[in-house]
This record gives sequence, structure tokens and C-alpha cells, in this order.
Amino acid sequence: NCKLCHIFCPEGAIDFEPIKVDYSYCTGCGICANVCGSKAITRIHELKALEGLDEEEILTMRQALIVYQY
Repeated sequence: NCKLCHIFCPEGAIDFEPIKVDYSYCTGCGICANVCGSKAITRIHELKALEGLDEEEILTMRQALIVYQY
């Protein structure tokens, strides 16, 4: 509850009560994870956070889009 992530976030993407990241504002800079003394924040891919997809699934989807020229 130190709120350093909120204070240092240049986009104001972290809210409290409840703690949540607004991914429409988050740029993925990682400042929040770097200033977190307790390491309560880690960087993950946005699709993992929103959809539960892991890196392999994301790459597979990307490859499929390239193959089908999207």
C-alpha cells in the first residue's frame, strides 16, 4: 500500500481501492515494477492480463495473422 507505483506512473494508469491497472492508459513502460520495493508488480503481456493468453499463444495468433495477411 505504499502507492509508489501510482505516484511514479507517468500515465496515471494505476488506481487504488481496489488496486487495478487501466490498460487503456498503460504504455508498458515498467516504471511501476521498477519502483515497487516489495516486487508486488511484475510486467506481463497485456493479452495475458486481459485474456489469460500466454506468450506461445500470442505468437501463434500473430503467425496466423501473417499467414492470412491480416
